[in-house]
Amino acid sequence: MKMELNLNSILNILISVLSLIGAVYLGITGSSVIDYGVGFILIIAALLPWIKKKEETNDTLDKINDVVQKVYEGEIYHRIILDDDKTKEERIGWNLNETFDQIEDLLREVENTVVAVSN
Repeated sequence: MKMELNLNSILNILISVLSLIGAVYLGITGSSVIDYGVGFILIIAALLPWIKKKEETNDTLDKINDVVQKVYEGEIYHRIILDDDKTKEERIGWNLNETFDQIEDLLREVENTVVAVSN
Protein backbone atom coordinates (compact mmCIF):
# COMPACT_ATOMS: atom_id res chain seq x y z
CA MET A 1 0.00 0.00 0.00
CA LYS A 2 1.45 3.34 -1.06
CA MET A 3 1.29 6.12 1.52
CA GLU A 4 1.36 9.71 0.35
CA LEU A 5 3.29 12.05 2.64
CA ASN A 6 1.77 15.48 2.68
CA LEU A 7 1.84 18.15 5.38
CA ASN A 8 -1.16 16.65 7.22
CA SER A 9 0.41 13.19 7.26
CA ILE A 10 3.70 14.54 8.56
CA LEU A 11 1.93 16.53 11.28
CA ASN A 12 -0.13 13.48 12.28
CA ILE A 13 3.02 11.36 12.54
CA LEU A 14 4.82 14.08 14.52
CA ILE A 15 1.91 14.50 16.96
CA SER A 16 1.66 10.74 17.43
CA VAL A 17 5.38 10.27 18.03
CA LEU A 18 5.65 13.21 20.45
CA SER A 19 2.56 12.04 22.33
CA LEU A 20 3.90 8.52 22.68
CA ILE A 21 7.31 9.80 23.83
CA GLY A 22 5.58 11.98 26.43
CA ALA A 23 3.44 9.07 27.59
CA VAL A 24 6.46 6.76 27.94
CA TYR A 25 8.41 9.46 29.78
CA LEU A 26 5.56 10.06 32.21
CA GLY A 27 5.10 6.31 32.63
CA ILE A 28 8.74 5.89 33.61
CA THR A 29 9.22 9.01 35.72
CA GLY A 30 5.67 9.55 36.92
CA SER A 31 5.09 9.41 40.62
CA SER A 32 1.45 10.35 40.91
CA VAL A 33 -1.91 9.41 39.52
CA ILE A 34 -1.97 12.73 37.66
CA ASP A 35 1.22 11.82 35.77
CA TYR A 36 -0.31 8.52 34.69
CA GLY A 37 -3.56 10.26 33.71
CA VAL A 38 -1.65 12.74 31.54
CA GLY A 39 0.25 9.82 30.02
CA PHE A 40 -3.02 8.11 29.17
CA ILE A 41 -4.36 11.30 27.58
CA LEU A 42 -1.18 11.56 25.50
CA ILE A 43 -1.69 8.00 24.24
CA ILE A 44 -5.26 8.90 23.21
CA ALA A 45 -3.91 12.04 21.50
CA ALA A 46 -1.47 9.87 19.55
CA LEU A 47 -4.34 7.77 18.19
CA LEU A 48 -6.84 10.54 17.37
CA PRO A 49 -5.42 11.62 13.97
CA TRP A 50 -5.68 8.08 12.66
CA ILE A 51 -9.20 7.48 14.00
CA LYS A 52 -10.44 10.70 12.36
CA LYS A 53 -9.04 9.61 8.98
CA LYS A 54 -11.00 6.35 9.13
CA GLU A 55 -14.24 8.22 9.97
CA GLU A 56 -13.74 10.58 6.99
CA THR A 57 -13.32 7.60 4.66
CA ASN A 58 -16.50 6.01 6.02
CA ASP A 59 -18.40 9.30 5.57
CA THR A 60 -17.28 9.51 1.95
CA LEU A 61 -18.27 5.91 1.28
CA ASP A 62 -21.65 6.53 2.92
CA LYS A 63 -22.23 9.55 0.64
CA ILE A 64 -21.26 7.51 -2.44
CA ASN A 65 -23.51 4.63 -1.38
CA ASP A 66 -26.51 6.91 -0.78
CA VAL A 67 -26.27 8.58 -4.19
CA VAL A 68 -25.60 5.35 -6.09
CA GLN A 69 -28.67 3.81 -4.41
CA LYS A 70 -30.82 6.78 -5.50
CA VAL A 71 -29.48 6.60 -9.06
CA TYR A 72 -30.20 2.86 -9.07
CA GLU A 73 -33.79 3.69 -8.10
CA GLY A 74 -34.07 6.03 -11.11
CA GLU A 75 -33.35 9.38 -9.48
CA ILE A 76 -30.40 10.19 -11.72
CA TYR A 77 -30.19 13.88 -10.82
CA HIS A 78 -28.53 13.26 -7.42
CA ARG A 79 -24.82 14.00 -7.00
CA ILE A 80 -22.23 13.14 -4.39
CA ILE A 81 -21.33 16.25 -2.39
CA LEU A 82 -17.57 16.26 -1.75
CA ASP A 83 -15.14 18.91 -0.53
CA ASP A 84 -11.95 17.58 -2.06
CA ASP A 85 -10.45 14.85 -4.24
CA LYS A 86 -7.39 13.80 -2.22
CA THR A 87 -8.41 10.27 -1.23
CA LYS A 88 -9.22 7.38 -3.52
CA GLU A 89 -12.80 7.36 -2.25
CA GLU A 90 -13.22 11.06 -3.09
CA ARG A 91 -11.81 10.54 -6.59
CA ILE A 92 -14.26 7.69 -7.11
CA GLY A 93 -17.08 10.00 -6.00
CA TRP A 94 -16.03 12.71 -8.49
CA ASN A 95 -15.76 10.14 -11.28
CA LEU A 96 -19.24 8.84 -10.50
CA ASN A 97 -20.59 12.40 -10.61
CA GLU A 98 -19.03 12.87 -14.06
CA THR A 99 -20.51 9.54 -15.19
CA PHE A 100 -23.97 10.57 -13.99
CA ASP A 101 -23.60 13.87 -15.89
CA GLN A 102 -22.79 11.98 -19.09
CA ILE A 103 -25.74 9.62 -18.63
CA GLU A 104 -28.06 12.59 -18.07
CA ASP A 105 -26.70 14.27 -21.22
CA LEU A 106 -27.19 11.08 -23.23
CA LEU A 107 -30.77 10.66 -22.02
CA ARG A 108 -31.52 14.30 -22.82
CA GLU A 109 -30.14 13.88 -26.35
CA VAL A 110 -32.17 10.70 -26.87
CA GLU A 111 -35.30 12.51 -25.70
CA ASN A 112 -34.59 15.46 -28.02
CA THR A 113 -34.00 13.09 -30.94
CA VAL A 114 -37.26 11.23 -30.32
CA VAL A 115 -39.18 14.51 -30.10
CA ALA A 116 -37.56 15.82 -33.30
CA VAL A 117 -38.28 12.61 -35.23
CA SER A 118 -41.89 12.45 -34.06
CA ASN A 119 -42.67 16.00 -35.22
